[in-house]
Amino acid sequence: MAQPILQFQGNPFIAEGLTPDAARVAMRLTFFHWGLNGWAIFSFVALVLAYFSYRWKLPLTIRSALQPILGKRVEGGLGDAVDVLAVFGTVFGIATTLGLGVQQMNAGLGALFGLESSVWLQLTVTAVIMLVATVSVVSGVKRGVRLLSEANFWLSIAVVLFLLLLGPTQYLIAITIESAGDYIQNLMSMTFHTNATRDDGWQAEWTVFFWGWWLAWSPFVGMFIARVSRGRTFREFVMGVLLVPTVITVVWIGLFGGTALYHELFGVGGIVAAVDRDVATALFATVEAMELGPAGKILSLALVVLIATYLITSANAGTLVINTILSGGDPEPPTFHRILWGAVLGLLTAVLLMAGGLETLQAAVIMAALPFSVVIMLMIAGLLKALHRERYAARTGDRTESPREPWADLSDAGVQPVPVSDDEVHKAH
Repeated sequence: MAQPILQFQGNPFIAEGLTPDAARVAMRLTFFHWGLNGWAIFSFVALVLAYFSYRWKLPLTIRSALQPILGKRVEGGLGDAVDVLAVFGTVFGIATTLGLGVQQMNAGLGALFGLESSVWLQLTVTAVIMLVATVSVVSGVKRGVRLLSEANFWLSIAVVLFLLLLGPTQYLIAITIESAGDYIQNLMSMTFHTNATRDDGWQAEWTVFFWGWWLAWSPFVGMFIARVSRGRTFREFVMGVLLVPTVITVVWIGLFGGTALYHELFGVGGIVAAVDRDVATALFATVEAMELGPAGKILSLALVVLIATYLITSANAGTLVINTILSGGDPEPPTFHRILWGAVLGLLTAVLLMAGGLETLQAAVIMAALPFSVVIMLMIAGLLKALHRERYAARTGDRTESPREPWADLSDAGVQPVPVSDDEVHKAH
């Protein structure tokens, strides 16, 4: 809810803020920062990890994607450096999310129980979240992580239905559809927008920050997507990972952001003022503006619990991924390592919160993402080279290119060598 309200007040694509047209553009920009461009990063990293793990039979780690470029050197210091960069980005990406979420939980506890916003309360909430997350990740994916994720899912559905049915239903459906169409029409121009003619810091504060946030989370989310993608074709994978989450994201932001914009445009208002004072209060200021009476308190409590489950599931899944990368792709890393990295995530979040809040969190995630962006460039080259090898092997039957023998299953897929001339073989080489 906070981002549409902030963009509603002013952005480079509108002449005047706080108008109905500004509301539509605000939703479009929010869709842009959370939509296809971000999921393209996730889907690419996940695709590469899945391809080299299931097709090349390599460990489920980032270094495996560079095997076509670096060869056996990925098993040494270079490979270690690549995995460390992935862990570095993941740690700061999760810590940034935890920091922002804890600030929002602080606002929710204030709305419910009158607790003032303070760093010490945020540190206490961080400690509780990381304790629960660490316990769940120690218990394993099939128990603690799974139960928390399922609870999070059903609570999310309940909150969404509550907003849709008890909120301004017609407006929410209309603004979501209209803004989604506006987003699709302007996708390319927004993608290449650099804010070159302005010097207001908007691009750095928004698009560059989100670019870094998506990159920092890509090893984490990519590995989880890869683990459930065995047997998919490239086309099935890309369409599923790009389109399904983007559609869900558009609906989610349309309902939450649309509710805030409606009450600011046509209701009692006050949400803009609350967000200007403290971004973390946007959600609960909107609930207050809905004037639900006792039901508002129940909704606020559900939202605080929902935020907590999102943070816990993010933290425990991130801890598991970090340990998987550092243990050479082992899906069941040692318990002690899970506890250690859970503590590291909690301590880093606490340090970032104490160091200066939102601006420090934004700077940290961009700093962590920049070096990993270079790794993603190399992953692109590695994937293209591997696919070229596979096509060449399918045509010629020459399966000696890779010491890992990744072509063992080609005949099972019905691929037969195609007779070619010596000239064609020379060109292929």
